[in-house]
Amino acid sequence: MRHGTIATLCLLTVMALTMSIKSYNAEQQAQQKRLAAENLLGFMVGEFADKLRSIGRMDLLDGISNKALEYFTDFNNSSTLQSTEAMLQHGQTLTAMGEVAYSRGKIDEASAALNAGRSQLEAVLELQPTNLELLKTLGANAFWLGQIQYDASNWQGTLPEFERYYQYSELMYELAPDNLDAIMELSYATSSLGSLAMKQQQFAVARENFEEWLRLKLLAQTKQPENNQLLADSANTRSWLASASLSEGNIQLAIDTHRQLQAEILAPQRAHEPYLLHILSSSYQKLAEVLIYQGQTAAALEASTQGQNAILQAIEQDPENSRWQRNKYFFTHQQFQLATDLTIDNVMQQLNELLEQLNAPDAKLAASHRKDISARLWLVAASHFYTLGAVDLTQHYADMATETFSEFIEQQAQNPIYHGLLADSQLILAKVLKAQQNANAAGKALPADNTTFSPDS
Repeated sequence: MRHGTIATLCLLTVMALTMSIKSYNAEQQAQQKRLAAENLLGFMVGEFADKLRSIGRMDLLDGISNKALEYFTDFNNSSTLQSTEAMLQHGQTLTAMGEVAYSRGKIDEASAALNAGRSQLEAVLELQPTNLELLKTLGANAFWLGQIQYDASNWQGTLPEFERYYQYSELMYELAPDNLDAIMELSYATSSLGSLAMKQQQFAVARENFEEWLRLKLLAQTKQPENNQLLADSANTRSWLASASLSEGNIQLAIDTHRQLQAEILAPQRAHEPYLLHILSSSYQKLAEVLIYQGQTAAALEASTQGQNAILQAIEQDPENSRWQRNKYFFTHQQFQLATDLTIDNVMQQLNELLEQLNAPDAKLAASHRKDISARLWLVAASHFYTLGAVDLTQHYADMATETFSEFIEQQAQNPIYHGLLADSQLILAKVLKAQQNANAAGKALPADNTTFSPDS
């Protein structure tokens, strides 16, 4: 009996050991599969995602981010603790999803994803304060949260996020001064502070930041001279420097700078990737504005048309990009402004067609952007009607523009653009009033059914 008991105990022990070994092996296999999955995800939300950003393919980045989030959601529903690497990748995924949501005009969704990503990333920062990839992602996270405030003209809300971006990037550069990512991130952070200084009309500060931005970009180009992303970034830097030159009164330098960067982007050996096309179109738009100021209408229209062609090529590759869609309508507004030899009927027809396109169900624009562009179109129409002597129509559309720009100023009191547009609208109304007063003083009061007057009267 005793021997039977001992044999049973030995058998049970062997079975327990066997099950333990099998369990251990299964756990090891599961761990290896999980690590392999996380390594793949790390590449997808890290290096590969950066490549997609560099060419402006937010549509593809969207798909990758959603797949990665599915993995982390399933993982969080299990009892297994995330590794530090997985926490970083989770934070990268949420940050990428915030970036994609921003590009689609889904601002609340973007803010939620970015803030959730920040929580994941800051937890990793306590464990790995010198991890370059982590610092880079934290910097990007801060940039997008700052960009949301920047778009709302909330400069006070923008500054701490852009400063945070700069601090993370500066630490990267201190840790690895020869690292290309560190140089690039510090250059981006410097440019962000420069663009904010421009909005705050601190032009000398902006120029210093943009010059440092260009120095860092040229340093990066020495490491990868054939990199199209670096070419695009250098062109973007020059575009901002041109804006700074214009703000300081150096108009010809601004024109020359835009012409130079356009020639570089259009060089035959360059592939026209969406990001490059976006920068090219922006440069043409700014050049057209300068030429309009100089009274060079034909040259301005040519530049505007070239810019429109560039942004349409970019949109072909990513139709859901709300920023590019908005820029497309800015070109139609600009070309409406430059139209010549118009009649009252021509102006009304063009205005109605443009407003119909703008408010079509398939126009991929946020409501605030539709409202903004509509008001700009009303202002241009009022200007055309004034030139044509259509008093009632001038007053009607100038009033609509004035009301809308006043509403924007209530929401974005720090935005100088809306103050300028409001002033333009009010100036047209003042011109109409003055023309009417002059007509009355000369005994030429218009009949009640007459809708025209001479703007020179």
